[in-house]
Amino acid sequence: MINSSIFNFNAELFSNENLISAFKIFLSKPIEYRTQFLQNKYVNAFDGYSFLGQEDSLNQYSTDQLHSFVFSEFTKVDSFPKEFETYLKTEFLEVKKAVTTLELILLESLNNPEFTAIYKKYFGHMMSFNFYPKVTDNNATERLSMHKDVSLFSVFPYGLDKGLAYQNTINREKNLGVKNAIFGFKGFGAQYFLDDKLKGLNHKVNYDLTDNNERFSLAFFSIPKPNTTFTFKGKTFNSETFYTTYLNLF
Repeated sequence: MINSSIFNFNAELFSNENLISAFKIFLSKPIEYRTQFLQNKYVNAFDGYSFLGQEDSLNQYSTDQLHSFVFSEFTKVDSFPKEFETYLKTEFLEVKKAVTTLELILLESLNNPEFTAIYKKYFGHMMSFNFYPKVTDNNATERLSMHKDVSLFSVFPYGLDKGLAYQNTINREKNLGVKNAIFGFKGFGAQYFLDDKLKGLNHKVNYDLTDNNERFSLAFFSIPKPNTTFTFKGKTFNSETFYTTYLNLF
């Protein structure tokens, strides 16, 4: 499974109903309220809000057609918008536990107990929540540009609507389609920490002129905890250096 482009897990989806409702309420608020929660207000991993057209987001280009909010276990819940408080104190913890179990299954297939131990001690999770409104830019061909996620693994516990395309192992673009079960794929972290043996998946979200509907995407990312240093196979890794290396890809 670890060498596949896409990991298909035999696990039922979680419900995203409450979370989508919370995000819609947050997005309905004035921009003056929403920008209190930009990433530069947190400066902790990648946490915070990014809006469509923003020039200085850490996780999307200004031409990308989406709003996003990144929540991590590294930041206190009460510093996030009140709209998400109930989710972060309840469902987030449940889903994170399930995602961790699935990722440990992936790591066990590597037969590398040393890195599995590092994962358990030094890695944590953030969730990236994306909302794609109806596209109004007549020149848009993509909703989200081609990229690799920062994560060791990206896991989608809420499934996925159509639109995501990825480069398979022979670098041909393939549409993923609708996913009605939990799935995942490798991120930049997999190749960074595991000696480039596992390649992160290049992916994007296409814009279909015949299907200009709203779209939501929710993924859990496994990343090293902030201000963390560990040694693996004689090499020392630092979380802040890793974050910077990833951001330099853009």
